[in-house]
Amino acid sequence: MAKRKLSPPTHELVVNQGDDFSFQLVIKDAQKEPVDITGFSYVCKVRENAESETVLAEAECTTPEPQHGLVEVSFTHEVTSQIDTDGSYYGELASYYYDVVQINANGKHERILQGPFLVSPGISYH
Repeated sequence: MAKRKLSPPTHELVVNQGDDFSFQLVIKDAQKEPVDITGFSYVCKVRENAESETVLAEAECTTPEPQHGLVEVSFTHEVTSQIDTDGSYYGELASYYYDVVQINANGKHERILQGPFLVSPGISYH
């Protein structure tokens, strides 16, 4: 019987429009030990939905400590300020979706994180 691949973890992100926003991931093996990700790369994009052709935002993904499995995903304020919101105040969040894809040293692509990407309208960034 073939093994079914489990879905990647889902985590909701809430971003303030016009803010710099970043988060870190530590890539671990089945024994919960950090994996050396030297030579790996990562991509994180935001879209209205999975079928949307338009990329609303793309993060810069870096590996500041690859030997410890550390990945940093960063959206600049220039990027988050360009994400459209319909709300007239901070509590009316615009809803989008993101995922993070890992590309290993052999070129294998694997989605490792996904979820809703909620954006709170900004006032002072204008």
